[in-house]
Amino acid sequence: MNDRKSIIWGKHVTGHCLEYDYKDGTGFLGDDVKDFNMGPPPYPLEYILRDATGPDGGYHGNFGKPSSVIVDYPFITGRSTPDAYLTGQMMIEVLEHGLRQWGWRGPAYASGPVALPRPS
Repeated sequence: MNDRKSIIWGKHVTGHCLEYDYKDGTGFLGDDVKDFNMGPPPYPLEYILRDATGPDGGYHGNFGKPSSVIVDYPFITGRSTPDAYLTGQMMIEVLEHGLRQWGWRGPAYASGPVALPRPS
């Protein structure tokens, strides 16, 4: 249990990217909260995921794409709340159809994430 290596080391994942993070000045107004400045995250999730996947894994933020879901068995990751339905669909594909990788082309390709077909 003293191994501090990340459980996603060498895996491909997605998550909230820098472009979608709160910026300084982001706040909330309401009856219960007055003038609360959220500010930027002290250490963004994108940095955490990049560090945790190591040199043989990868973080794919897919900024500007309508959704971002990555399957790198046994992990299924979705970028944010709007990706929940597709993330659930991929969970079904993993559990019922044996899907092991989806959402990026893998280490042999450098052109970025892409949807892979379901295994036959």
